[in-house]
Amino acid sequence: MNILIFRLSAIGDIIMASGILPCIKDHYPTANITWVVQQEYKTLIEDSPYIDSVIPIKRKELSILLKSGRIGNFIKECFSTISSIRKKRYDLVLDLQGIWKSSIWSLFAIGKNRIVVDPKEGVGIFYKKKILSNPIDKRIGAEYKLVLNALSISSDKYTLGINTQDPPIQLNDRFVVLCPFTTRTQKFWIDIYWREIVKYIRSRGYKPVVLGGPSDMTLVKKIFSHVSDIVNFVGKLTINQCLGVIKGASAVIGVDTGLTHGSMLLKRPTIAIFGSTCPYLDTGFDNGVVLYENMWCSPCKRNPLCNGEMDCMKKITPRRVISILDKWL
Repeated sequence: MNILIFRLSAIGDIIMASGILPCIKDHYPTANITWVVQQEYKTLIEDSPYIDSVIPIKRKELSILLKSGRIGNFIKECFSTISSIRKKRYDLVLDLQGIWKSSIWSLFAIGKNRIVVDPKEGVGIFYKKKILSNPIDKRIGAEYKLVLNALSISSDKYTLGINTQDPPIQLNDRFVVLCPFTTRTQKFWIDIYWREIVKYIRSRGYKPVVLGGPSDMTLVKKIFSHVSDIVNFVGKLTINQCLGVIKGASAVIGVDTGLTHGSMLLKRPTIAIFGSTCPYLDTGFDNGVVLYENMWCSPCKRNPLCNGEMDCMKKITPRRVISILDKWL
């Protein structure tokens, strides 16, 4: 059975979508799975034990070629990608993104059984079956579990489907991972709260480890500049290596970011702190805890109504986080 999956971006969404892979492979052990992804995220999934091949979309390169008027090169690159997509006939085509940037490529896939999740921008007309998620279904990965249900595949093994890697520096001490950073500032927790959590972790004899990407290097200095004895891996590890660190953590605390979701799928003791967004409340296991204040303006997503006060995040105090950590450490 040949299966083609489209989930081009971004890191957190790819991590969450990867949960369907163990389920599919458990149901169809001999399935050949191809994943279409943007070039910059190729390394995130290419070593997955569940994925047989990866087709990269050079979206940034295509944009540069088009804007610079190099139409011939643009067409040549498009045809190269289309040729890769059309190399084989697929029994199942899954568009897990449901917007034009994924759907335009899926149109070239050879396969009649075509399914899309939560189609937007009018792309639903291109698919045989549309899966519409329920906004009140707050299970982790709810939309992807609905896809599995539509295919009569059990979601019991919905766990991380991408590979973890050991970091270059081994952590031999007991440690707690902090994931404070994400793409939008309204999803951040309070700086001073993070510092209080670090003090608590150290008081319990554990090492605080901070994870993040290269774009977070300025922020980590702002939050933890006067905090000693932390392991700062921000900007120094790949996503797969960060997940490798999380795999050995005694506990993980994070905001709405890909590493927090990865920790949940790895079934590590995890506290997710949600405010302007709330992707899920039901994590599927006892040691996956979501702290969330459902206020009158929640979730505001990209349009905060509090003039930057972030009252929803302020209400989630360090004391509440510590009361949970006390049970784990």
